[in-house]
Amino acid sequence: MEVFEHPYYRLSRRLLLLVGQWPYQDKFDRRFRTCFVISLLISFGVTQISLLYTNADVDTLIEIIPPLTSLITVTSKYSMFYISRNNIKNLLERIIKHWKLWESKEEMDIMREYSEEGQLLTFLYTSYIYSCMTLFLLLPFVPCIMDIIVPLNESRPLRPIFKSEYFIDEDQHFFPIYFHMSIVIVIAITILISADILLLLFNSHVCGIFTAVG
Repeated sequence: MEVFEHPYYRLSRRLLLLVGQWPYQDKFDRRFRTCFVISLLISFGVTQISLLYTNADVDTLIEIIPPLTSLITVTSKYSMFYISRNNIKNLLERIIKHWKLWESKEEMDIMREYSEEGQLLTFLYTSYIYSCMTLFLLLPFVPCIMDIIVPLNESRPLRPIFKSEYFIDEDQHFFPIYFHMSIVIVIAITILISADILLLLFNSHVCGIFTAVG
């Protein structure tokens, strides 16, 4: 287990822990986080389907397709990783064994080189995706900025990130709606990133092995 405390794997481990997908975490903690994540994803899906129920027209259908498609993609990836958690654990166990196999300095240097490359790629990928996400989450506040730059007689209205149906007044309850959507988006992005960078680390590790034995 101490292998995954190393900076090579630390980011991946922390993100997987956050969304309840780390194979070695406490069973109760994993189940709690999984239920929390699934509940959030379902709650967002309900707001999208409810919008179609209250506004059954083609325009509404077109508007909810992107967020619903993204939601299905995230949920599918999360579910597949959860179902495959034993296989993932076996792969992680193999990584631990592989690090104990190498004896020569040359082999260790090769593995470190590929692990450092994987660490760099995961950092760059994670930073890029989270930066884009942050900019996306700030879009609803563009009217506030415009009110400062180009003021009108009255303030521009704030709009939610996605058009949804919460059965409450969106203008009066903008921030609770925004908070819910933001949490869902952050969790969804974290699910995607955690899965992607774990696969990337597996790939870097395998490339290192082939180079070391070649």
